[in-house]
This record gives sequence, structure tokens and C-alpha cells, in this order.
Amino acid sequence: MSIRKFMIATLLVLAVAGCQSHSAPVPVNSPEILEIAISPILPPQTRTQLLSCASDQPSVSLILHEPQTSFPDIEGVDGLIWWGPPGDNDSLRNAETTIVSLGEIGIKFFVHPSNPIKSLSPYELNRIFTGQIRQWMEISPQEFDNPMSPLSYPRDHPLRTLFDSEVFENHALTPNALILPNPESLINEIENDPQAIGFAPSHAASDSVKEIPITPALSSFQQPILGVIYDNENINLTNLFICVQSSSEG
Repeated sequence: MSIRKFMIATLLVLAVAGCQSHSAPVPVNSPEILEIAISPILPPQTRTQLLSCASDQPSVSLILHEPQTSFPDIEGVDGLIWWGPPGDNDSLRNAETTIVSLGEIGIKFFVHPSNPIKSLSPYELNRIFTGQIRQWMEISPQEFDNPMSPLSYPRDHPLRTLFDSEVFENHALTPNALILPNPESLINEIENDPQAIGFAPSHAASDSVKEIPITPALSSFQQPILGVIYDNENINLTNLFICVQSSSEG
């Protein structure tokens, strides 16, 4: 081979190698970012199911919000996983909104284990939380000479919203009630106060408190967990909520 041909062949090899090393990378589709508002009182199991379903769906990436209002109207979120009375929320009547049932959560009532009370009626609940009854001995089947200490939540908390609408009628919560920020704080207060009575989701209870049945039971204290999809054409979010629904049923 002549020097001229050798140089031409070398240049061709280098040119081909250069083109290969600078070839454009294959584009990779980015996951869809879904922003979801989550009720602050959902059981840990629901969040675990949501994250597990998202991990099995590589086409989505989640941003989670935990607003504290009873049924939020949040701009910019794609959907909700919520519990509590929806009230007159316009988004639930929108033709573009899809609702997926994800289970139920019920309110339970708790006292300190030393309290001998065995059950309460809805009427007695009303009188306790409005301050018309202030001593346990007024309704206790045994001598329990302690003043009552009703516990509740901030006015716009989902639990407070449901409780107020079902129990008070034309009355209001007693100003002597201790307001606590969340069910965990309320259960902790009952664990340390023999006078206390409060309500919380059943999953928030501990072995250090005593559940008090309400007789007759108030079925309205059992409310569904709702998966709310604002755009019914959002296939990724629909599939995600269907996965959570299947996990809950299993």
C-alpha cells in the first residue's frame, strides 16, 4: 500500500470512529409527575399502598401534600386521597371528576382504662361535649368521682367536622374542651388523663386506652376513603388509584 492510500484509509477510520462517539443519545421518556393531596388522618397502610403502587408504575413520579382542612380545594393537584364528609364540594359533581372508593375509616371513642364506663348513648355524647354533663359520676354505673375532660380538634379538622355535624345539632362544643392537633396527640392525652374522653380513627388507638361503644351506633361515623381524580383522562392516576383500591380489597 502506498503512503497516500494508507493516509486516506487512516482518515476514513478516524472519521467513522468520531461519528460513532458523538452520535445522539436515545431519548428517554420522563415519568409524569403527579401531585396528590392526602388526608392527614389516613392509616399508614394507605400511604404504603400508594407508594408501593407508584413504585410498580415507572411512568409516574409522586409529589404528596398533607393539607389539614376538612375537604381541600387545592389548585395544582391532580387528585386527592381523602376521608371525611365532602359537604358541598363542587369538584365531586364535576363531569370531569372520577371518584374511586379506597376503603373506609370509622371514628371510635376512647377513655382512660381506669374509667368504669361501659357505653355511651348519642344523647350522652352531646351532653358531655357541650358541657351539660361535667362529672363522670352523673352517668357512670360505678362510683367514679372525676370531672370530665372532653378532647377535640381544631374547627376545620376532618374529624371535628364530622363530629360537630352529627352530634351537636343546635349546640356548640364546650369552651372547656382541650383542643389537640391530631389523633396521636389526643390518644396520648387520654393515656395520661383518667378524666379524658375523645375520639379518633380506630387505627390511631393504643393498648393504653379503652374504647367506649356508642349505643345505638352512629353509622355516619363510618366514612369512605375517596380517591378523587380531577381529570378523568389522566390514565396514569386512574391506574394508580385502581392499584390502591385492589390492594385495599386484598
